[in-house]
Amino acid sequence: MFVADDVERHVPRLVKVATTPYWDRLVVRMEVGQELEQFRQAAEKLRGAFGAHRIAVREIEPAQVGIDLMRRDPLIESVPATPIPAITAQINWRAVPVGVDEFESPYCVSILGGHTSIAGSTGAGKAGLQWNILRGIAPAIVDGTVRLVGIDPKAKELRRARALFADGDYAVTEQEVLDLLVRLVVEMGIANERDASSGERDFVPSTTRPLTLVLVDELAPLLKYWPRSVRSKIEDLLGMLLTQGRAAGYIVVGAIQEPTKDVFTVRDLFTRRIALRLPTESHTEAALIEDAVKYGALCHQVSETQPGVLFSLEDGARSTVRARLGHVTDADIDELIENVTTAQGSNVVDLDSHRRPDVARAA
Repeated sequence: MFVADDVERHVPRLVKVATTPYWDRLVVRMEVGQELEQFRQAAEKLRGAFGAHRIAVREIEPAQVGIDLMRRDPLIESVPATPIPAITAQINWRAVPVGVDEFESPYCVSILGGHTSIAGSTGAGKAGLQWNILRGIAPAIVDGTVRLVGIDPKAKELRRARALFADGDYAVTEQEVLDLLVRLVVEMGIANERDASSGERDFVPSTTRPLTLVLVDELAPLLKYWPRSVRSKIEDLLGMLLTQGRAAGYIVVGAIQEPTKDVFTVRDLFTRRIALRLPTESHTEAALIEDAVKYGALCHQVSETQPGVLFSLEDGARSTVRARLGHVTDADIDELIENVTTAQGSNVVDLDSHRRPDVARAA
């Protein structure tokens, strides 16, 4: 790649080279007249020329491009489940670790400031996101800083954690889900009205004002496959949560197996989107964003032998992050549930009484 004038060719200058057991990482300074998109378009040619398994092109700063060439895949081996913190004060709400990225750094998700969706085929590892989040915030569940709400149409995945949900905060059937969402939207409205009166703008979880974390194990029945009469109401209520819940501390983490445009109708209301193994490029783009494959999200190339491998878009960028969720075993789930229920002990009743403070005020 070069820029030519009437006299000579100007070649980009190599500024820095770093190596790891898995990567060669180059920093290149562009010549005047070059742009980042030219390097992205040439990425496959560069990958082939260097004999790399994967290439990532990113802007480091104006006029500097990072070209990362993978020699060996660091995500071949499974990743351990997220450790359970000792106390709530150790939780970074905007960076809860749920896995490891391909540069061997912690892969984290935020459970403040917006909602998160995760899409993937059967067996791709979607549930790993929810279980790793729960492990990462376990002390906050114990002390009541987090109130869990579960919507579990398959009545399977979240049922194992049934003991972590207060009475009425776990729903399976169409009517149960509808009733639960109605109540959540009422609570959210009360919370937003109270905040408007007091001038509060930013939500901070506390034992007196818990974060309400709504886990939806499978969005497709709610949006496509349940009877239309119930489904339309559910979609409207879910849309209310997704558009108004952030400021009130009502955060949705939703999983979907079939993220096509006619099913995943609320995609754009999820601030953060993650995609694991998917069957086609069109599924990837329906799950993330148009041109996601062009930006490096190769979900259709993820092997069935690598559950938990994911792609997500970097905030504010047209480049992707590749990572692998922690592998949560049955023993890890049992440890989580035992950790929370044992620590709650005799305080379970008290915790239930303040997990829904807005309902109490409304009554």
